[in-house]
This record gives sequence, C-alpha cells and structure tokens, in this order.
Amino acid sequence: MKVSCAVEVKVAHRGHAIAFGALEEHQERALLLAADRGMYWKISDDTFGQKPFDGFIFCAAPAYVAILWPRTTLNPNLETLTVLRIQDWISEREAALGRGEKSLFRERAIALSQLK
Repeated sequence: MKVSCAVEVKVAHRGHAIAFGALEEHQERALLLAADRGMYWKISDDTFGQKPFDGFIFCAAPAYVAILWPRTTLNPNLETLTVLRIQDWISEREAALGRGEKSLFRERAIALSQLK
C-alpha cells in the first residue's frame, strides 16, 4: 500500500545524539497539523526551474522526523536512518526533558524507529 507522508529530515552531526531543539517549533507544528487536521502548502511561484505542481495537501497523513546518523569510529562502515512518528518524538522529548536531558540518543532513536 502506498501512502503519502510528511517528513522533516535531520542529520545528527555529533553522531551519538541529536538535540531536541534541532526540530524547530514551526516544523513541529506543521508535522502535527499534517498528522491531525490536515494542512496545505503552496509551492512558491518564485522557485527556479519547473515546479511539479502548485502545492500539497496532507489530511491525517503520517508525519515523521527522520534522522540520519553518520558513521562513527565504532561503526565506520554504517550510516543509520531512523524514522520517528512526530508523536513519538514529542513524547520522548517530554520524557527526556523531565530527566534533565536535552538530546535524543542514537540507541533510543533506533528503538523508537518505524524502520526495522
């Protein structure tokens, strides 16, 4: 089954963790809207080159934060991609902040990832 979705892609430059602040407030709001009530996004007419069409409409679509974890000295041949539902990102952030943590760690992201 094919399904459209909304995705915000981040790169964990530190390799072992990504700050929850990497997802900006307007990005979180848009992902939540796409996953809930729906949202429309107009592609600017000022963009260079051809546009595929005028805009997007997401109605109760899955919404994700995708994180690319670069190779590390422990895993020099492996890049990892984790894909977290926006609701899981927010829940994990709230729990982590309650513990005084400001970042999502690679191992936890792997455990929460929708890609297995």
